[in-house]
This record gives sequence, structure tokens and C-alpha cells, in this order.
Amino acid sequence: MSLYELGLKRETIYAIYQFIEWLMELPDALEEKLYQEIREEEDEEMSLLTIAEKKGMEKGLQQIEIHA
Repeated sequence: MSLYELGLKRETIYAIYQFIEWLMELPDALEEKLYQEIREEEDEEMSLLTIAEKKGMEKGLQQIEIHA
């Protein structure tokens, strides 16, 4: 059951994910798995979350390094 199905709002879900990331740092493999699960549960109302933002920034930095 997803957090949306429990009736939680986007802001609440975002705060939960932020708290989890503040509380503990995941190894890269688990962070990637969580990122994939978050992406699967995202819907039109949910913007990308902190892990997704990190992944996007990493990809952007890699592109900059390639073109530099």
C-alpha cells in the first residue's frame, strides 16, 4: 500500500522522506533501490523527492564533466 493510498498529502510524504534521509544515510545500492521505488509510486501530483533530486544533480554534474 502506498502512502497516497493511506490518504497522505504530497507535503506530508515529502517531509517523511526528508526525515528518513536526515535520520540515516543509505548505501548507494539501497539508495538507488529506494529511488526506483519512489519513481514507481510517483503520480502527477508528486514532484521528485530528495533522492531523485540528488540523482538528477549527479547526472548533470557528469554531463558537465564530459563536456569540460
